[in-house]
Amino acid sequence: MKKIIFFVVPFILLVSCGQVINNTSDDSSGDITTKTDSIGGDKRFKSDAISKNLLGESGNQLIHVWLPPSYSTERKNYPVLYFLTGFSETVPEWSNNGFYSFTGTAKTLMENKTIKEYIIVIISGTNRLWGSFYVNSKVMGNWEDYVTQEVINYVDTNYRTIATKDGRGIAGQSMGGFGAFNLAMKHPDIYSLCYIHNPGLFNDKGIFDNQLSDKITIAKFLENQNILKSLNETEAKIKYFSVIQSAMSNWDFYSMFMYAYGAAFCSKDTPPYTDHPLDKDGNIVNETLLNEWNDGFGNLDKKVVTYKSNLLSLKGIFINYGKNDHYQWIPRACQYLSQKLTENGISHKILSDNGDHESNIKINFKNNMLPFFSDNF
Repeated sequence: MKKIIFFVVPFILLVSCGQVINNTSDDSSGDITTKTDSIGGDKRFKSDAISKNLLGESGNQLIHVWLPPSYSTERKNYPVLYFLTGFSETVPEWSNNGFYSFTGTAKTLMENKTIKEYIIVIISGTNRLWGSFYVNSKVMGNWEDYVTQEVINYVDTNYRTIATKDGRGIAGQSMGGFGAFNLAMKHPDIYSLCYIHNPGLFNDKGIFDNQLSDKITIAKFLENQNILKSLNETEAKIKYFSVIQSAMSNWDFYSMFMYAYGAAFCSKDTPPYTDHPLDKDGNIVNETLLNEWNDGFGNLDKKVVTYKSNLLSLKGIFINYGKNDHYQWIPRACQYLSQKLTENGISHKILSDNGDHESNIKINFKNNMLPFFSDNF
């Protein structure tokens, strides 16, 4: 995960919500095989679902639609892989010549007939707190609805897709890995395949196995929370975003992750938009809050049982992780998830390597992710 530079893209065109600001003329009328957008590329998306939030997010989102080599010459429909980026990561980092880009590899494999052709749509979950976790939240907006409804509706309307669950798969890295598993688990009517790489998941220890229980970070959070409580609403919002900006500037990843995670899974209406279940010494102060924090990335045993029929209906689940991930709670959680899936008779593949959180992304996508969707679409 690299330090990122934030910039503002000016908007010249105004479009109705749920549409993309595009330099092409999209003709979405008629049968799916007559759709005329053969350009693909970056699309600026106006999301109603995200616009309803407490952080001041505009809802303007960038997605990238990558079209396979034969798309402009063949008149057929293609499956679609929806890819979700990690915490703080942007669409440009994963598309074209970005740091993590894998579409060039996909192009080579498809041109060489090594894998089947399909469309790839790259979606970022980054927001003002660096991470939405692709869930619906009154603080952050409804990111689950954005991904599962708005983006899919746009892609199916404007491109020649196989617009059924058998023509859709979802994948993600890190936070995006959590998002991919969570959305596939909840929406087997939308997706049939799921690949997760170094996913954000917890084992049975919940937040006590990761940085969300880091005492130094909790102490800073509680100190800022006490300051915010002494201010009126306007002053508190100004101070809150000052704290967030300071954490970003100092690349205080633990603090950013804590603020974002809490706002996503245990939100409240006023800054800092969440409460922490532990005190500065790591003692539990609220069991209900603790369960809500654990339920975000965790409680996998209960989730697998609750969504067992959904998971059984998926055509494929692939867990891919690095044993030397610097977030060692991720390998432990991947093994734990695999154990729970096995106990419930849910078929899946799990594969580990000697990589860390990011080092083997490109090789794993080439050898594992891209062929996985090709073999199962």
